[in-house]
Amino acid sequence: MFKKNKCHNCNSKISNDYNFCPYCKVPLKSQSGEFGLLGKNDIEPFEGISFPRGMNTIINTLLKSLDKQMEDLERKNNPNLNQSRVKNRGLGISIYTSSKRAPEIRLTPPNKDKEIEEETEIIELPTASHKKFLGLPKKAPKTDLRRFSDKLVYEINLPGVKSIEDISMIQLENSIELKALAKDFVFHKIIPISLPIRDYDFSNKKFTLELDTQE
Repeated sequence: MFKKNKCHNCNSKISNDYNFCPYCKVPLKSQSGEFGLLGKNDIEPFEGISFPRGMNTIINTLLKSLDKQMEDLERKNNPNLNQSRVKNRGLGISIYTSSKRAPEIRLTPPNKDKEIEEETEIIELPTASHKKFLGLPKKAPKTDLRRFSDKLVYEINLPGVKSIEDISMIQLENSIELKALAKDFVFHKIIPISLPIRDYDFSNKKFTLELDTQE
């Protein structure tokens, strides 16, 4: 027969293979004077839900994928939205598991102060009706680029363009598209860059665009 121990707490007879009493959950090693770091009140093993190994990684991957889809949907509904406005906007969720502890859900609250600051930096881009540009030939405008430590400045010459109401600018995922109506043609410019728009101005037949290079 197998040798059995007796629980000092509930007096139940228990196989010598157990480290904890299956009836009252008291550590059996404590009977021989062996305790955890916290003595007799050391943490008992978790007997509830136990996720398979690697399940926390799968769940966190799904949560990140869901957050990415929400970002893409927000950009789709508002293509002029500053990209820095979308990042770090919401609540972070992570799930951690262990073989001896209950699954732990950790929440990372959004940085409200940063979100409010980013909201104030949203710039409304010029949105001339696309009907103005239909059927007209396109022409690439002369463009100059200046580089600074914290920004890029594009100076786009638009002779013949009367006002900002004849200009349309759209910030796409990886580029910026500019259209401007002149007398009998359309200036068309694609800027292959995905930096946040800091500011813009149209004066003296020149469109100036500032892009933020700071992360």
